Amino acid sequence: MIDASAVAYLIHPERGGTGIAPGRYLVRRQRERDAERGAWPGNRMIAD
Repeated sequence: MIDASAVAYLIHPERGGTGIAPGRYLVRRQRERDAERGAWPGNRMIAD
């Protein structure tokens, strides 16, 4: 959970910074569907 009382910047080593407005944010990891996981497809985490 991030409580930003002023503009904050999320920094990514390849994509640079992204400004976010003041507020409360829940930051989570990106997931995508994975059909390659045997007979039971599911989600996998993205390491970006």
